[in-house]
Amino acid sequence: ADGAGLSLLAPLALQTGGGIWYYPRFSAPEDMVRMQSELLRTVARPIAWEAELRLRVSCGWHIAGVHGSCAEKRQDYFLVPNCHAEQALKVNLAQDPSTGSQASRDEGSPLVVQAALLYTSSAGQRLVRVLTWATVTTPYPTTVMRSVDVPAALSLLAGGPRDDPAASRELIKERCRRLLHSRAAEGCEVSQLLPLYLFGLLKSPALQTSQVNADQRTFDLAQLTSCAPDHLATQCIPTLVALHGRMLDALSADGSLHTAPAPTERLSLTVRSLAQDGIYLLNSGKALLLWVGQHVDGALLESAFSGAAQAEDAVGEQLVCADAAAAVLAIAIERARAERGATVAELPLKVLRPGGMGENEFLCALIEDPTHGLQMSVQSLYTSYGSPRGQHVADNQQSAA
Repeated sequence: ADGAGLSLLAPLALQTGGGIWYYPRFSAPEDMVRMQSELLRTVARPIAWEAELRLRVSCGWHIAGVHGSCAEKRQDYFLVPNCHAEQALKVNLAQDPSTGSQASRDEGSPLVVQAALLYTSSAGQRLVRVLTWATVTTPYPTTVMRSVDVPAALSLLAGGPRDDPAASRELIKERCRRLLHSRAAEGCEVSQLLPLYLFGLLKSPALQTSQVNADQRTFDLAQLTSCAPDHLATQCIPTLVALHGRMLDALSADGSLHTAPAPTERLSLTVRSLAQDGIYLLNSGKALLLWVGQHVDGALLESAFSGAAQAEDAVGEQLVCADAAAAVLAIAIERARAERGATVAELPLKVLRPGGMGENEFLCALIEDPTHGLQMSVQSLYTSYGSPRGQHVADNQQSAA
């Protein structure tokens, strides 16, 4: 579809529990394999059809809102035409003003949520699945903050005015400001990571009003609405690791490093983390981007790419050969895909060189620096809010991640 075509189709997909896929500048040789893989994954995954979801919560609490892919929403009843593991339905709970105040003052008061899903399996059986979840409440904000699941909190906070990107951005900025100034969150993982995730969310094409076409914005907005929290977290904060150190070790070893674990230390998402003699792998949630510096050791290029000229033209898995350095590279690529349960077509590999075609995609994923989507660095965000912990948060995000 062109123009506003995808924006007209998206509500139909989201209201029926479905999804949308977008292939900009579709090219049959490159995109057909990916489209076939995603289509096969969609029709072959376990699906609960004609699902009806009912929620019950403890006395003193009520369901304040639900976000996600469903056709009908009532106070405690939701119609989900199809339900699967790659989508998420987010539920906001709030205390009843009339009966919840006393419970909020009592340490250890229970909160119980029960979800019952009535659905039809792919074999035609009508089944019901019931989940009961219980926790205890506390009147102490610090205790609450220490128990926050960061990807789940990000998924809930990503909600905003869907038809007004500017209002959504301001709402997210305000949430960042409140987190950075919250005494209850001080020293907690949520105060170190969640502002950075929200900052990455600010740079999503879904929240941009310029330099992004309507179809791209619609697609990214659909992802924010319905994808699982872990997937959303990866899209907001890509994973960047350095591979050249381990690859050089493999060159000087006797072959024992061929099956050794690849590097796991995550780097800060800024160009200051890059060196021209290094090789870096970035997982954006949509692709694996391999950035190869201009001054990488010649022996390393020969081992991993059969020479510098081949590194310039490397496409997909063709760069992986039988040499030691390439084995380390292959392990890192395989692990990145395994974490997402993605195939080669669903999480393709792109080899990039400084100044070459496609490098802009890599640089835009370094969300701590100013980008086309938002001309603001993460440190300038902290400074603009006058956060007493801004520098501390920026310095510690790598270890917290």
